[in-house]
Amino acid sequence: MTNYQISWSDEAQKADTHVHVLVSSNEGTELLNSEMTFGHFFETMMDAEVYEARDQTVIGLRKETKKIVGFRRERNSQLRVETPIMNNNWIKHIYKKDEDEHLVVCELSKKNWDMYYHQTFLEAVGHPRMIFAYRISNGGYINKINIFSIKGTRQIKGDTMLYKYPYANVTIGGSVCMGNNNLPNIKNLSQCSTLHNMFFGSPSSDCYFGDGRNDSGITELRELYTKMQHSEFPEDWLISEGMTFEKFLKRF
Repeated sequence: MTNYQISWSDEAQKADTHVHVLVSSNEGTELLNSEMTFGHFFETMMDAEVYEARDQTVIGLRKETKKIVGFRRERNSQLRVETPIMNNNWIKHIYKKDEDEHLVVCELSKKNWDMYYHQTFLEAVGHPRMIFAYRISNGGYINKINIFSIKGTRQIKGDTMLYKYPYANVTIGGSVCMGNNNLPNIKNLSQCSTLHNMFFGSPSSDCYFGDGRNDSGITELRELYTKMQHSEFPEDWLISEGMTFEKFLKRF
């Protein structure tokens, strides 16, 4: 079961009150440690259909620490435990007991990333807002990585549309091809918040780059990388995966 501990900010009577959210597993593993507005927290908890609450329930705006224990309603809640969609770098965690596997989803803001095209260093290549999803066994082995692009700046929800990663080494459907690069063993799930550095630090090839990857009109990957150096990636170049975030989560 996933535990939620919420601490109020000192400005507890203001409309933009912030809360500190600490999410951990029963084993004590820290899954999320972040701050968000009370409005965002309340919205995500409502979206998650939390139906079991112990110790205390959040009512009103009071300066004190509360503890909520809850999980998402599923046909068999003993086999699948998950957090609500959070409003921070780490936005989702699902644990499937029957398969002994975790899904951790992290969000990256729109940014320019240093990367490599084969052995050529590329400085500050424009990327859209993205999510990285990691399937990790209880033994710490990374079974699969998915990458999708996101449009806009609104908080990610179940109905948020997913778009294709606009460059290379990601299949239609979002699966990452890491080639012969060695993947680290995950000793703590909190490592997932920085695993994207491994992707950007690995040489990009031309794998899976071609028609239908983006709407830039550029057919040569090297030309596209060069054009996007020190530039913001245009959202109107993104091509839909034809899938919402909720639909992707149901595949796990």
